[in-house]
Amino acid sequence: MFASFSLFWTAAPLLLSSVYGLSQTQIALFALVGAIGAVAAPIAGRMADAGHTEKMSKFAMVLAVISFVPGFFNLPYGVIFLVLTGVLLDFAVQMNMVLGQRAVYTLDHTVVVV
Repeated sequence: MFASFSLFWTAAPLLLSSVYGLSQTQIALFALVGAIGAVAAPIAGRMADAGHTEKMSKFAMVLAVISFVPGFFNLPYGVIFLVLTGVLLDFAVQMNMVLGQRAVYTLDHTVVVV
């Protein structure tokens, strides 16, 4: 999950500056739009507390893959598709991270792994 996140957020600024001619300030604003994905944290927490950790984790992984689909459309509004990809990918990664952290923190602390 994090590899796809890193790949997107490393390549997107390069694409935005070279293909779309965006300035550094405009690219920074683009990156802030991706922060919308942070709304996934409380949603994932509630779903995990309800016992849906495995199902929601699978959903987050599928959503991460699907989030790259808009990038295949290189229309005049390609930046909008990149924004959509960024938001969906951030949402999926945030959700997966919260679900994984909850799973780790609920492990029995008395078990010793050798």
